[in-house]
Amino acid sequence: MNRCRHSSLLSIALFLFPTSARAQFVIDYEGDRFCSQQSEVSLIDAASWTGTVPDCYLQLVETVEYRGAAWYNVTFDPSQFVTIQTRFQLEASGGTYINGYEGFVFVLQSQGASAIGSATPGIGYEGITPSVGIEFDTYEDGFDPSDNHIGVNVNGDSNSTLTIASPIDINNGSVYFVWIDFQVVAQTVEIFVSAANSKPASPTLTQVNIDLTALGASVYAGFTAASGSYGGFGTGNNHTVRSWYLEGLSDSDGDGVFDSVDVCPGFDDALDSDGDGVPDGCDVCVGDDASDDTDGDGTCDDLDPCPDLASELDSDGDGFIACYDCDDNVGTVFPGAIEGTADGIDQDCDGYESCYTDVDGDGWGVPILVLVPSLDCSALPGSADNALDCDDRNQYVNPGATEIPGDAVDEDCDGVALGGTGTTTGTTPGIDSASTDTAIADTGDALPQTPSDPNSTRTWAPADIVPNNNVIDASGCACQSSPVGWGGCPLLVLGLLLRRRNDA
Repeated sequence: MNRCRHSSLLSIALFLFPTSARAQFVIDYEGDRFCSQQSEVSLIDAASWTGTVPDCYLQLVETVEYRGAAWYNVTFDPSQFVTIQTRFQLEASGGTYINGYEGFVFVLQSQGASAIGSATPGIGYEGITPSVGIEFDTYEDGFDPSDNHIGVNVNGDSNSTLTIASPIDINNGSVYFVWIDFQVVAQTVEIFVSAANSKPASPTLTQVNIDLTALGASVYAGFTAASGSYGGFGTGNNHTVRSWYLEGLSDSDGDGVFDSVDVCPGFDDALDSDGDGVPDGCDVCVGDDASDDTDGDGTCDDLDPCPDLASELDSDGDGFIACYDCDDNVGTVFPGAIEGTADGIDQDCDGYESCYTDVDGDGWGVPILVLVPSLDCSALPGSADNALDCDDRNQYVNPGATEIPGDAVDEDCDGVALGGTGTTTGTTPGIDSASTDTAIADTGDALPQTPSDPNSTRTWAPADIVPNNNVIDASGCACQSSPVGWGGCPLLVLGLLLRRRNDA
């Protein structure tokens, strides 16, 4: 069953609800972007860049240093999003890996781009307010549950509101992976930790009553860290962020589907009354299962001017869309256009070319038009691509024939029958000026090209005129008898039958 395609509907939806009207915020330091976009991060105290292209990292502190912080220098408004998701890779290395001071904190704060907290035991976070921090603590202070735990901190308080033992050893020198989902509206945060780059199905820690909107409309995102070796406290570690991504996800229509993946922005994606997989708000075939959208362009067949063609553009601007236009790249070709004669173009899109009649089959025609089912007027018997014949009942008389002197016949249609024994032939109507023979009067030896021949003394009779009703049109072809057989009539009848079959 063909269905209205989501890509087409999404294009319509984006027209109605442009992305510029919807909140969007992304921090992307994955791949080698820590090498190419360092100017977008403010480094505080011991924080620095380390490594070489393509392996550049954000080092917050080294083993012998005190504290460090790094903030993405563009702020965002949490209230514009339903969810804020971030993921990053952390590494604590360089020390003994056992009881190494002090740990990391991922922080959202509105204190400013130069914010930094106390080192020990504050992990560079203590004192930053207003803020929300997620700590990855590698040292057991007096108020900590262990030297390998995860906690949620608020407003610069290093004493976590909720902690849990880490499911992996975050102080063994290996890289570990973190995902954090802030549900802004629901005011919850979920933290996922793994030794592999695969987000666990269930969160490691969930904390409620985390109101990010309380931080205000200009929030910085970043990290703090501290090393306990400063001042001789414990064993220090290098604290390195190896990659980082953050995205604010909005849901403008409140249907529970993020705008970035919303099939039908502005409408509830869950409402699909006809069960065709297209939300009613974007379903042009609402009430129908979309099986009548043959071309899958999002328009039902009964409303679709071109039900078998997905593209309904008028590329040449002639007023006819592609499925009605036999050549949508040429503005002079369309149904009803004026048909040219013997030009190899079907201007009016009827499948026929207007040609000149060639009754005697010599390849030279007269200016009486006939419609043939071919764009090449010279390809079929009975039609020609020119109107230069002066006697279309005699195949030996035409502009390409050889003039026979003295026979009182104008074989080459140049308007003069030669006397004497000359052999010069003319190729165009008119006087044969190249001939040295004596011209003799035309005594009506050949049928002139038109009923009025100023050189002829012959009186025209109705039977001499090629009938007009050999033109294949709605009236058909009524072939008439003549002194020479009408070789073109079988073609004309065939052409009529073909046209009527096409019209049917």
